[in-house]
Amino acid sequence: EAKSIQDLSSYATNFSVRNLLHQEEKAAIGAKAAKLIPAGASVYLGAGTTCSALAKQLPKQAMNIFTDGLNIAMDLPVYPEIHSELFGGTIDHRLMRLSGSEVLSAMDQLHFDYAFLGVMGFHPERGFSCSAAFTATIKKAISRADKVVILMDSSKVNYIRAPRNVPLGDVDAVVSCGAVLYISELRLTTAPAHNSII
Repeated sequence: EAKSIQDLSSYATNFSVRNLLHQEEKAAIGAKAAKLIPAGASVYLGAGTTCSALAKQLPKQAMNIFTDGLNIAMDLPVYPEIHSELFGGTIDHRLMRLSGSEVLSAMDQLHFDYAFLGVMGFHPERGFSCSAAFTATIKKAISRADKVVILMDSSKVNYIRAPRNVPLGDVDAVVSCGAVLYISELRLTTAPAHNSII
């Protein structure tokens, strides 16, 4: 059974609050996700706290990183092999990201081998919850990427934290609790005992 929607004013819209939660688990998720990125890849990193954990652990190899996250830009390792671009736009200090038509227009000019996205919650019948502030950017990233990977700690499972959702069919894999789970191989039900995303 899905748990109730939480108060978004203190959760989804406050980076500093989210950044303090589940740090060890996010670090493990970031380490596992980093191993998915092949040399030379073009990668979009969403502006979430779990994506920050991935940014900090990117391997020292050639890749192109694109992001709308101020936190991601600051957390990227300083390797000459990694080319990084921060999209222009309107600064949202609470979410530590840039937004607006400039971001979406820039993304329209790009192709990503991988898009790594954070979400607010997951329910097997309703998909992945995302906040209104991130919806347009997430949809654009999905449309421009060959592979979409959700980074999600265990506190998000069976939560519907927002009315806007990313369906399972738009996602290729989930990294949660340090494991990589491929949507095509999962048999998801509403029963927690059979839920493959934990």
